[in-house]
Formats: sequence, structure tokens, C-alpha cells
Amino acid sequence: MYDALLMMKEAPKFEVMLPVLLRKPGLWRKVLLGGLLSFLPLVNFLAFGYLLQVCRDCRRHGVVVLPEWSGWKGLLLDGLRFAAAWLLYWLVPVLLAELLAGLLDSVGLGVLGYFLQVAALLGGSLLLCAGLYRFQRRSSLRDLLDVLLIFRMARGLFPAALVAVLAASGLAAICWPLYGLAFFFSLLPLIVYTTLYFRWIEEAAVSRDI
Repeated sequence: MYDALLMMKEAPKFEVMLPVLLRKPGLWRKVLLGGLLSFLPLVNFLAFGYLLQVCRDCRRHGVVVLPEWSGWKGLLLDGLRFAAAWLLYWLVPVLLAELLAGLLDSVGLGVLGYFLQVAALLGGSLLLCAGLYRFQRRSSLRDLLDVLLIFRMARGLFPAALVAVLAASGLAAICWPLYGLAFFFSLLPLIVYTTLYFRWIEEAAVSRDI
């Protein structure tokens, strides 16, 4: 029933997608494994790879898909690709925002710097999702260098993905003492939702052309 709702011509809604995700068989086992792997340096690339595979499978099928944990070599390779997108579209914006926030604080504009950092965290998460979606279409790292297109893709998520990115940030804050779980569990629903939303945009564009 719920998967069928996500295949409608209307734009996917986070509040519809989330119950689908929470009712997926084996969800908590997969989340727990991903969270545990995310704690360990180098091994965490396997968790990164799983998130990229989630993006790929959701785009391919157009519904919420949680693949099984298998194909460890493939997960590792996908994890390295995920890391490239994460470094470029999440870490770089966040570090730049912290640098600018420090400069603003030095001139008595610390409050403005705080809001800049929050914006970077939220915007960086959407940029990451846009970068992942762009990358997995052809599995070419060159696609990650199409910065302007990825920025336009991320901008196209507003305001639809606002609830999703705020929910992801809230989950990360709640789970932060267990930072591995916080990373994995907060990104999973955001990646699923944004992937389905980008897929809907593509299908809507094709329908208009027809």
C-alpha cells in the first residue's frame, strides 16, 4: 500500500516515506550493523558503501529499498565513492562555514556565524544527497565535478526536503553520543527521501516531454 503511494505522480512526501522505511523487514538489524561499522576507521567505508547502494536501488526501483548487507568488496568500493562525495559536498562547506564563523565572531558577529554554520550543516547534507544521486546515474567520479548542476539539484529540493533534513539533523543530535549510529541512522532516511524525490523530478520531466 505505502510503496504504491510513492509511485504516484505526486511528489513524494517525507511523512509518507518514513513509515514505509520504518516498516521495512530487517530495518533495525541493518541500521545497527551500519551504525556499528561507522564507528570503526576504514571499516566505516562499508557503511558508506551501503548508503550509496541504498541510493542506487531506490532510484532503480522507484520505491523504498533496503538491500541486504552482502558483496563486501562492492560495498568497500562504493564506500570510497561515497567518501569522495562526502568530502567535496559536506565536509568542505562545513569547514568553510566554520572558518567564516570564526572571522565573524572576531568582529562581534558570532550570532551570524552560528546561523551560517547551521545553514552549512543543513545545506551540506542536501548537497551530499544531490552529489550521490548525480554520481550513481553513471558511476563516474567526473559527475561529482559538475558542481553547478549539483548545487542546482540541491536547491531544487527546497522547500520539499526541509522537513527531511531537519529530521535527519534531529536524529543526529539525539544519537550523537553514539556518533557512528548518529551518522548512519540520520543519513539513511534523508538519502532514501531525496533519491525518491529526484527520481520523481526525472519522471515528471519525461512525462512533460511526452
